[in-house]
Amino acid sequence: MQISIGISVKGVKTSSPPSYPVNTVPPVISGNASVGSTLTLTSVGSYTGAVPITYTYQWYRGGSTVIVGQTSTTYITQVADVGLQVTCQVNASNAYGSTSVPSNFITPTLAAPVNTVAPVVSFNNLYVGGTLTTTNGTWSGSPTSFTYQWYNVSVGNPIAGATNNTYTLLTSNAGTEINCKVTGTNATGSGDVFSNVINTLALAAPTNIDLPFIDDGQTYYEGSTLGFTGNVWDSNPPNPTLTYQWLRNGGQISGATDDTYDAISADVTNMIAVKCIATNSQGTDFVISNEVYIEP
Repeated sequence: MQISIGISVKGVKTSSPPSYPVNTVPPVISGNASVGSTLTLTSVGSYTGAVPITYTYQWYRGGSTVIVGQTSTTYITQVADVGLQVTCQVNASNAYGSTSVPSNFITPTLAAPVNTVAPVVSFNNLYVGGTLTTTNGTWSGSPTSFTYQWYNVSVGNPIAGATNNTYTLLTSNAGTEINCKVTGTNATGSGDVFSNVINTLALAAPTNIDLPFIDDGQTYYEGSTLGFTGNVWDSNPPNPTLTYQWLRNGGQISGATDDTYDAISADVTNMIAVKCIATNSQGTDFVISNEVYIEP
């Protein structure tokens, strides 16, 4: 007698071991290609592998050059990036390992400079000899250098030799309008813009704005030294030449032309004052101080 024995073997189900991250969809960056724009990692991509997965970032230019310090999800492009492929490499890590995957690339371009905020001219004063100073203003296109040309707006001409960011006013500039043309330049080209207009002061002969004053609270005798305060003048050109003449009862005292005067015997019981004269290229004017009495 034959006996048949049937044996069946069922398969044993086994699970795949956990694995390090494997990229299935690459990372994506987006943004404007113009230098100075912000590129943003909009997607880290997709990965298989054990979770959790953490991510770190490193930006590159030219495929292999690390952009030092740029390890966030955004990056502001620089002049150094022009013409080079900029990418963000995403490093995906879990408990079993890590994978580094580059994003798509964007190649920054550099446009010629364009002014967005005009330069501003300031001044220390508007007299002959005063100094005007311009800012560069604000520009797109990342200018690498600036040049300057000052203009006499009143006649529409550039001022010869005035090519620094500061300009010292000359007699010929008095009473005119002055501004500065600023030119920004980069590797692609250049652009220029004019500053605000400054109105300079007209030429003027001296005008006294603070009379000379001899201290009348003191008592003066023969041998006393008389001086004065005040004697301030406005003029253009400024700082007129000052000269002096001491007076006795309104008449000139011979040789008494310093800014101080030592009373002599002839001054006793008389009134002493000083005449102050101011002179510049536009004219001369004078004023006379108060009088003081010389005691016997």
